[in-house]
Amino acid sequence: MKTFNEKTPSGSKTASLKRKASKVGEESHKKTRTVDEEEEDSTSREVSNLLKPLLEQMKLVIDVFRLYEEETWYKELSARYQLLPSLSNLVTSRAELSSRAELKAWTLPPDLDKQEYELLREKLNDLEKLRIKAIDRSQELPAPSTYCLGASYRRAKTNSMMAVRDGRRDRPPVALELLHISFRTFTYWSFVDPLPLPGSPTYSTESRLIKDKKAFINVYQAANELLLSMPQLYTSHDDRLDDFKKALLLIFPEDDDHEWSQNTPADQGHSNVKYKVDITYRHKRNKVPLIFAEVKLELGEGGNPFWQNHRLYQSYTKAIPKSRHNGAPVFLVQLCGMTFLCNDFINS
Repeated sequence: MKTFNEKTPSGSKTASLKRKASKVGEESHKKTRTVDEEEEDSTSREVSNLLKPLLEQMKLVIDVFRLYEEETWYKELSARYQLLPSLSNLVTSRAELSSRAELKAWTLPPDLDKQEYELLREKLNDLEKLRIKAIDRSQELPAPSTYCLGASYRRAKTNSMMAVRDGRRDRPPVALELLHISFRTFTYWSFVDPLPLPGSPTYSTESRLIKDKKAFINVYQAANELLLSMPQLYTSHDDRLDDFKKALLLIFPEDDDHEWSQNTPADQGHSNVKYKVDITYRHKRNKVPLIFAEVKLELGEGGNPFWQNHRLYQSYTKAIPKSRHNGAPVFLVQLCGMTFLCNDFINS
C-alpha cells in the first residue's frame, strides 16, 4: 500500500506541471503589474535619445563660451540645458516635444553677424539645426516596439502623417488579391478552394490530385507541430519563437536561395532599415524579405504584434523605395501565445 507521501509517476508529472504553471503565473503577474509602465519607459527612452545630440552640443557651447555668462542669451541657454532632460519624464509622447517652451527658438546675442562673433555664430547655427532636427524627428512614427502599444497606436492614428493603415479603421483598401499574384495565389488556396487536410470530413471525398504531395505533407506536419508545441507553457519569448520557427521551417526551408534570420533588420542591415524583426524569411542573394513574423509570449503582452509588423513593413518600404516597384509582397505573420492574429486582437 502506498503511503500518502509517496508519489506516483502521474502525481509527479502533475506536480511538475503545477510548478511550471505557477512559475509562468508569477512571471505573468510581474509583467502585468508593469504593463502600464512599459509604454511610459519606452517613450522616456525615445525622448532621451531624441534630445541627446542637442544636449551634448548645448553643453559644449555653455562650457566653451563662459565669458558670456552674464548675457541674457547665455543664461537662457543654460536654463534650457538644465530643463530639457526632465522632458523625458514629463511628456506622454514624442509629438508633444514640438509644443514645449524648452524647445522654442532661443534668444540670440545682439550683433551676432559681426566678424568677431564668427565662431559663436557657427556653433549657435549648429544648435539651431539640432533643435529643428529634434522637433522634426519627434513628429515621425515611433519605433515598432512603441507603436504596437495601445496609447501610442491611437495617438498615431489621429495624425494623418503618422498613421499606418490597419485594414479596419480607415477607408476600404484595395483588395489584397489585386496587389500581387503571390497574394492572389495564397488567398485562393487558403480560403476560396483549399485542399482538405488528412482527417478532415471532406478529405475522403476529395477527387483532385495533389501535384506536390511533399509540400502538402510538409504543411500537414507543420500544422501538427504547432498544435503540439504552441499550447505549452513557455517561460520565455525566445523559447516560443524557436519552436514557432521550427514549424515554419517545414514549409519554408532554408536552401541555396532562401534563408531565415532572427532579430535582424528586414534586409540584414544592407541599407537604412534599422528596426529588427523577430524572424524574417528572405532571399539569400539580394536580402529581399518574404515573411515577417512577430511573436509575443502571451496574448496581450508587449503590445499588438499586428500593429508592430505594420510599422516594421512601413519602415522597410520607406528606407528602400525601390522595394515598391514589384509591390513589395511580404506576408505578415503574428503570434500571441498560441493565438494567430490578423487584425487587432481578432483570431485568425
